[in-house]
Amino acid sequence: MVISTPAAKEHARVLRKRKCLFDDVVVFPNNVIKQCIEDTGDLVSKRRKLPHTPFAVWKACRFSNLDKCFLESLIPCT
Repeated sequence: MVISTPAAKEHARVLRKRKCLFDDVVVFPNNVIKQCIEDTGDLVSKRRKLPHTPFAVWKACRFSNLDKCFLESLIPCT
């Protein structure tokens, strides 16, 4: 004796909408924008003097790599 079972019902996929998460809108007052435009002192940085002679370039490079010099052995082991 064969008993037929009902076929499994296929459900259509339900598309879920993703919630768009945005930050709150930030509105700057006019006086703040004007102050930022007029006062550009915070954008200016101090200029560093660059070496002009080959000796000064060598010296600056040597001092910048000074920490690496201590990692090298004084007596080479061969």
